[in-house]
Amino acid sequence: MDDMSKNNSENGGTDESVIMWSLCLQSRQGRKVVSVKASSTTKDLYERASTEFGGTVIESIKGGFPPKRIDADESTLISSLLSNQERLQVEFAPGSTVSKSNEVKEQTSNKTEKRKNSQEQSSNPNNGRKSNRAASKAATESMPALIKAQEEYLKSQQKQSKQSKKRSRRTSSNLIESPRKQPSKAKSVKISASAGTGRRLADGATVSNPSSLSAASAAGRRAAKATYRSTSDGSTGDLSEALLGALRDRGQMGVVLRKGMKNAVLSSYETTRAYSRLAAIQVKSFQMTTFMGNQHSDDVSGGHSSQLKVVYHGSVDKVKVEEIVHCIPLDVLQAVIEGIYASDREALRPENLARLSPRVLWSCVHHFSTETNIPDMFRCLVPNLDWSFLRRRAEQLSEKALENKRQAEEKVRQKNGENAESLNLAQASDAIAAVEHAMEHLHDYQAEEKKARSAQAALARLQRQQQRDNNDLSCWTLTTPCEPDRDELRECIQCSVPEGSSASSIARWITQLMKDCNIHNWRELANVSNASTIAARLGVSEEHVQAWIDHAQSESIGEIIVEVCDGNVQAVEILTIQARSGTPKDLAAWRSIPEILLEQLREPRSEISSNSPVGDDDPQPTFFSWMEIETISEWCNRSQTLLEEMDWLNWYATPVA
Repeated sequence: MDDMSKNNSENGGTDESVIMWSLCLQSRQGRKVVSVKASSTTKDLYERASTEFGGTVIESIKGGFPPKRIDADESTLISSLLSNQERLQVEFAPGSTVSKSNEVKEQTSNKTEKRKNSQEQSSNPNNGRKSNRAASKAATESMPALIKAQEEYLKSQQKQSKQSKKRSRRTSSNLIESPRKQPSKAKSVKISASAGTGRRLADGATVSNPSSLSAASAAGRRAAKATYRSTSDGSTGDLSEALLGALRDRGQMGVVLRKGMKNAVLSSYETTRAYSRLAAIQVKSFQMTTFMGNQHSDDVSGGHSSQLKVVYHGSVDKVKVEEIVHCIPLDVLQAVIEGIYASDREALRPENLARLSPRVLWSCVHHFSTETNIPDMFRCLVPNLDWSFLRRRAEQLSEKALENKRQAEEKVRQKNGENAESLNLAQASDAIAAVEHAMEHLHDYQAEEKKARSAQAALARLQRQQQRDNNDLSCWTLTTPCEPDRDELRECIQCSVPEGSSASSIARWITQLMKDCNIHNWRELANVSNASTIAARLGVSEEHVQAWIDHAQSESIGEIIVEVCDGNVQAVEILTIQARSGTPKDLAAWRSIPEILLEQLREPRSEISSNSPVGDDDPQPTFFSWMEIETISEWCNRSQTLLEEMDWLNWYATPVA
């Protein structure tokens, strides 16, 4: 595989000895566009530049951004440093004779032209200078009042400008200098007629006048207001100095400003790197090698993971960039692409995918090395999806349209009871990472699903328990939960998936079950009696729908027997182990002889697991509060009632070990 990738990268280019490049040479003498071979050396480039500028001695040639000096070397090719149609800066040597002679010629020609023009003006007898002076003198004598008013206006404007300059200097110095360097002003003492300390007539104690304290505090408040007003007025004097001070400031404003500038630079860097990846893929100018790594946590199989080492040239600085990413297996990659397509397909545009997930991008290139176009790779990977949107321009909605779209989606979610939110392009990176992590840790994800379902079942049992305490026992009825649970429906569908279906198809069927069929979880799916109707609405065969219903019934039987026993999981375990009565059908068979069932439950057995309340170390019969004839009879009667209401409960019995 390594040899094939290397051969593809080596055969991707053409013969550089035949390719002609156009370079723009920019200097102080002008601009020259020259054509050179891509296989030329940097020394040939120096000679060609010297020839184009009339034999001028070239000191240096700079290229790239930022401009870097290109040394004249016979072994260095220009193709390794430059690209076609690039602009170069040419600097001449200080002792260049040709450039000096050209400057001298231009200066002498300009002087001769000025001298000729001055001679022509002096030799012309009809110049009219004397007449212009006489007219201006007459106008001056005729309008002395107007000139005097203009002079006074100019003087007043000059005074105002000087005062504004002094004020701006004073405010800027207040911003830069520390408060310790500012000159202290003399504090004005306000003299009041209030009395000082005195003696109280009742007991002769010395007391102070409260009015003096209030006057002092009021003076302090007035001084603080004056200081704040002067600071706020002076801060508007020069905003540029305040901005520069914020860059050096360690306060909140400086931290936020520096963080924003850093994020902007990093975002620009990532965008440039993404376009470099796409350019390298399109022209096959990269080298990809595969090696094995010891990344147990990121590998799907739990062993050694395959990694990809990719080397390509940057599009700006022409520096070789090396990236090492994990290679995603083909089946996992297909599931990842389908998951991203279902959540936000705009993230699958080449420019967005190259920036958000280089791992997915290089994995696609690795598995489809013969393709040079990212959309073609997607069509080969998942041919059953519609990829026509990649040829269209991304829609840019207005603020009003975005708000209307958000409100419409919120109404649909409230109607269907869904909690999923649509992801936009800013959240696409989190979506891709979540899909990759879920595919790689599939077993952990399933374990977490089981824990979540157990927690939901426990919550339902608690609610049933509270309902039992509030209501009369004789009015007990089985309550089927109506809370939406997409995970339960997905598990039922995945037990019998039609051929050619994808993750997006399963998500569509779940939505149709909730919206069109009013089925929100596997408890409601277990009560379905007509599978043909659901099969016609979903466009699926009746056999698959019946398999979904059977799986839902097998999962619901455990929850139903727990609700029959008032949420007592301990009682269900003892009934299953000692009496083989872990289903409503088996428990209803004891309704005529509950005394015998009670004796069977009280007998100690060695088959009970270590987690059960009865064990081998307790040979004596164990009694619990629920082991009463009334409670057992009530549970048996409830089971018989359920068998009459739900026919499918008669099909399930406790398995015999």
